[in-house]
Amino acid sequence: MHSRKMTESSRSSAFSSDGRQPLVSVGMLAFNDQRYVALAIADILSQSFSDLELIISDDCSEDQTYSICRRFADEDRRVRLFRQQTRLGMQKNYEFVLNQASGKYFMWASSDDRWDQNFVSLLVSAMEEDSNLISVFSPFRFIDETGAPCAGRLGGVHTNRYSSKSAFLRLVHFCLFYSDAFFYGLHRKALVRDLQIPVWRGINADIPANNNYPVLAYLLARGEYRSVGEAPLFLKRVHLHSEPRHSNQFAGRPILAHFAFLVRKVNVFYESILAVRRGSQSLLFSMACVPLLLARCIYDCTVQTCYAVGQRLHSFVKN
Repeated sequence: MHSRKMTESSRSSAFSSDGRQPLVSVGMLAFNDQRYVALAIADILSQSFSDLELIISDDCSEDQTYSICRRFADEDRRVRLFRQQTRLGMQKNYEFVLNQASGKYFMWASSDDRWDQNFVSLLVSAMEEDSNLISVFSPFRFIDETGAPCAGRLGGVHTNRYSSKSAFLRLVHFCLFYSDAFFYGLHRKALVRDLQIPVWRGINADIPANNNYPVLAYLLARGEYRSVGEAPLFLKRVHLHSEPRHSNQFAGRPILAHFAFLVRKVNVFYESILAVRRGSQSLLFSMACVPLLLARCIYDCTVQTCYAVGQRLHSFVKN
């Protein structure tokens, strides 16, 4: 049992009408997302694969998010709605919904993303066909606040091509083509239920960014991954023109924000090494991955530093 206070305000049963546990558990985090949460819930509940439960954890929303979730919980017995009495934060909320899951397979869901109705069905089929898979995902698109496809570097169809029989090659591909999108894929719960999602401290304590990368390093070290299909069945929303729902404490302080970024990237490197060690259960393998993950850390820090310096020079010249 968790020591943090929370209330479950829907049916407590995670079983289907015939007494079986659902095959798939979907854990959705909700926080001040009244604009999008109804669309996200409707997408999950209208999946062509219906043998699922939707676990929603509202993290003390201050708008109408909880009321919207409440209506869905009253109408569909597959919805289990929790309302946290004290803020957990994004990372602890990720762990909370995972710990509540009863299905053989599990997926995280954000309350502002969208899914094709065949998303779960396609991923479950791949999992059922290959017991070596720990994670499955589909190609995806980025969408903006209006639901329109993003342009530029975020435009087009994206695919996480990390598939390989070799755990080392999976991590090589991951470090070369860095993306945390497949965090929102389908995972084999028996192999992920004990994973740890890092929580940043100090200067990054209120910034829910980059915490997913060590989790993905763990998954790729632990088992095989596959991207299935060609169509983008998942739509990842990015907020390009609106205020972030979470902390923006460094707004207007670019130097401090850049320092926080560098510290965070070092934390990602350190936590990823630990995650690979836990996933592979091999000290030698984790040590072999140190150069890969260190190179990725140095690359990210260098690119971001060059960008920050360029922005400052541009601002200086302009003024």
